[in-house]
Amino acid sequence: MENKIIMKKGVLVAMLEGELDLNSADGYREAIDDAIMRTDAMYLVFDLSEVTFIDSSGLGMMLGRYKKIEQKGGRSAMCGIGMGLSRMIEVSGLRKLMPVYETREDAIEGV
Repeated sequence: MENKIIMKKGVLVAMLEGELDLNSADGYREAIDDAIMRTDAMYLVFDLSEVTFIDSSGLGMMLGRYKKIEQKGGRSAMCGIGMGLSRMIEVSGLRKLMPVYETREDAIEGV
């Protein structure tokens, strides 16, 4: 897992990949938290287009980062949710908390 976190148009974009599970969630959590602090970001986009699997650890990591940004008065969004992830995102309730966009560019503009 290589952490790909960039700032684009004032929006922190976390490009997640592979399996977002117990083995990778802590690494992403640390990297995203560090980027939030370093950049003082108010907006966060989770790009899930390269994620092949997500479990409760991955969902919890995303929820925690959502709360961190929300506490600062910011907003979060998701993009690139494929058919394989759609059900987990729906059942978890994350779709009710964060808007979902088809592309990264749409999410950056919409958040």
